[in-house]
Amino acid sequence: MVVAPVSEPFLNSGYITQIMWAIPRQSKSPEKAMAFMNLLFSDPEVVNLLNYGIEDQHYIKVSDNEIKFPEGVTVVDHPYNFGLSWEFGNQFLSYVFEGTDPDIWDKTREYNDSALQSAALGFIVDVEPIKNEFAAVFNVFVQYQSGLGTGSVDPDVYLPEFIEKLKAAGIDTIVAEKQRQLDDWAANN
Repeated sequence: MVVAPVSEPFLNSGYITQIMWAIPRQSKSPEKAMAFMNLLFSDPEVVNLLNYGIEDQHYIKVSDNEIKFPEGVTVVDHPYNFGLSWEFGNQFLSYVFEGTDPDIWDKTREYNDSALQSAALGFIVDVEPIKNEFAAVFNVFVQYQSGLGTGSVDPDVYLPEFIEKLKAAGIDTIVAEKQRQLDDWAANN
């Protein structure tokens, strides 16, 4: 598999907040939870244990940062096939499977560092003042996304209907509130 970029790299707050970790208020040991989260972003042994299991049992090292399945084991019958290494911890500390470019993390870091940053990087909208409109607009979006997104309905008929329902649900109120918050944020940042 190869990547075929179709646009320049771009970074906005949404990309940063897509996968966030948090410690629940009800946590009995928030300090320990934070200590573990810190390990997930600083300790390669912890990251790779969580992502791939136990060395020589669940994976075999091929080089410093490359691994493979043990003899006779495949992705189908692997006893510890977590498959979410991109989601847990600092992936730059994570091994890569044999066949993956061993320099993938250096190339990814280069790509990330070259990204154009949004002027609003760091801005996060507070949806509390528009939570009702947000819920109503989301429901409209869900109703139309599949048909319009796949082209399985006539856009000449459904797009105006979609826009009308978005307006009735409060999309203009959302846009105005987000703009107000962004203006306030920009004035202070």
